Amino acid sequence: MHARPRTSRARSLRGSASLAALAILVLAPTLHAQAIPESVLRVPPRASSPAQEPRYLDEMRTVIDAIGGDSSNEHRFGVRAWGFVYGHGITTDDAMKIEVRVGDRTVANARCRIESPPDESSLLQIGGTFVGGYFNCSTDKTIEALGDLQVAFTFVDDAHDREVPLRTFAVRAAAGYSWSGNDSHIGIPYLYSADRLGGAALWLRRGPFGESAVFFTFWAAPRGEHSRPSNDDLQLRCDKDGQRIASAQAIGRMLHQRAGNTASHAPRGGAQDELGLVLYELRTNFAYRGAGGQRPDAHDLAANPGRYTCQLRFRGETVREMRFVVAPNGDIAPHPEQTGPNALVLTPGMTLVETRFPAPTTWERGVSSSAIRAGSFGGRPWSNPASVAPMLEALPADSGELEPAAPSGRIEGPTRAGRPAPARGAARGRRR
Repeated sequence: MHARPRTSRARSLRGSASLAALAILVLAPTLHAQAIPESVLRVPPRASSPAQEPRYLDEMRTVIDAIGGDSSNEHRFGVRAWGFVYGHGITTDDAMKIEVRVGDRTVANARCRIESPPDESSLLQIGGTFVGGYFNCSTDKTIEALGDLQVAFTFVDDAHDREVPLRTFAVRAAAGYSWSGNDSHIGIPYLYSADRLGGAALWLRRGPFGESAVFFTFWAAPRGEHSRPSNDDLQLRCDKDGQRIASAQAIGRMLHQRAGNTASHAPRGGAQDELGLVLYELRTNFAYRGAGGQRPDAHDLAANPGRYTCQLRFRGETVREMRFVVAPNGDIAPHPEQTGPNALVLTPGMTLVETRFPAPTTWERGVSSSAIRAGSFGGRPWSNPASVAPMLEALPADSGELEPAAPSGRIEGPTRAGRPAPARGAARGRRR
């Protein structure tokens, strides 16, 4: 018999801190770095009127978590949404509104002010009047049932008394289950979007986002024992035009968990696990135009144009493959998904890259290729299907599972059928 777990819990990982204009927005060069050419500076121009300035929600780093609902006497949960919004003239008098819907019915909502990011004393100033603001909204715990949710984001422009609809994310409310004795389990809610696994980006990071560095960033659904791999377990292998790059390996703590909503899963008779998606940042030894490399042998992308393929490997097995192109002039052009109508908005300095998956995956709990084929980033249809066709054609068959079936017996906490009857003396869970 398996030992009874002491607690059940869910976990929210908080981050530290489109448009072609935002695709490769590179900020002021750092000391010792070459000047960034005008062709790479992609801050959108001012609108003809301040009252018409667009607002851009960062779709990679918008995080939507479940809060509450993780104990035997708490059968409702809420939603916490945080992330970054960009635009000319944003101030701390502005606000973000979120509305959570089930079908056409609103089940929760919240409003929060735009503020400086954690560990920062002011909004992110990105040249001139272009500003990045942070928001962190939490609804009341009013949601009773698991299943499909829509979370709509609206920017509130205080100075001009207007509301700017941004976009709606499709998310799934699921649960991990921890045995609480006899035939009872506590259901711990978590939120995820299966199509987010198809989105990965190359980030040429500059201040004010932190010290200059080159990262890969992506969402993953690692199995519990794989979610925090040691440096000995990981390897970054990169080729340029088919030739191995010896100095491109990741350095330091290779995978940083920046965000995500996970729940413990310890059913009776089963092994302890964690469910949910995690946003990772993988720091590399690449440099870009003289900035970002961590060692003298740093491989400068701008000085070495060509076609790049990088494999992230876990214990010798490839778990992600990312592909991108550096143009002859050293620029890294925005992905076609980041240009034209309904363009994808990413963090300044990020470029969407082509992502490949092994078949089958062993590092992750599962991959829903059918969800990725339909779109990306929480229910957003691909705006330029031809540009992602090679990636979609190479996807493996659907594998594994991103949410478990409910165990037999009594479930305490939110369920797919709504609120259960209370039970006396049931164990209490805890959110980590």
